[in-house]
Amino acid sequence: MPRRRRAYVPGIGAHVIQRGNNRQITFKDDSDRSVFVSYLIEYLVEFDVKIHAWVLMSNHFHFYCTSEHKWGISRFIQILCSRYTRYFNKRHGRTGTLWEGRYYSAMVQSAKHSLNLYKYIEQNPVKAGLVARAGDFHWSSYATNARGVPSSICTPHPDYLALGKNDQERRSEYRRLFSFDCSSEFLEDIRSATMSNGALGDEAFLKRLSDLTGVSFECHRKRKVSPEYCAVAENISEDLKV
Repeated sequence: MPRRRRAYVPGIGAHVIQRGNNRQITFKDDSDRSVFVSYLIEYLVEFDVKIHAWVLMSNHFHFYCTSEHKWGISRFIQILCSRYTRYFNKRHGRTGTLWEGRYYSAMVQSAKHSLNLYKYIEQNPVKAGLVARAGDFHWSSYATNARGVPSSICTPHPDYLALGKNDQERRSEYRRLFSFDCSSEFLEDIRSATMSNGALGDEAFLKRLSDLTGVSFECHRKRKVSPEYCAVAENISEDLKV
């Protein structure tokens, strides 16, 4: 699917993927990952970007992030990846591009999809066969979101905060979400939206984005929500009286 012109509406959460050129390795070891994370933390502050969920795989990374500035995420990713490329090339004695051109992204309707996106990102190492459980992988936001491990990277999304009245309740409810997989429909939709620089949400959400940006966002198929997800959401709503 061809990529449309990139557009971003401040305050809307976005799923971002950046891959290695020709799927080549971008993080060879933990030293590489540690350096990338140090740059990441620095530029989050400089460009005022908030990351809600993240994972570093061997040849790509995922972020679920928000900015209050139209070009905040774009500049953040550009500077982060450029600086990391210089480091990586020097350390590993190489030259040339490291990343596969510009990053892919999709704006996401928070109320419908944010928690599934959290889970999709943090389950990447499991789906790739690197670990048996999301909590076994060090280079992601799972430990922060599910266990409360302090992080200089993560800022909780409002939908995460709505999981409970306090940190303990939120973490407990968040871990429950990992007892079942994202639906195949959601996986297809988030991948399609992201790889086309699109958006994922209902018709009203997509129309709003189109009106604000002048970019046409086609309507993706409505996601079938699993019964387990509905049960968790229903319990959360009842507990919080929302």
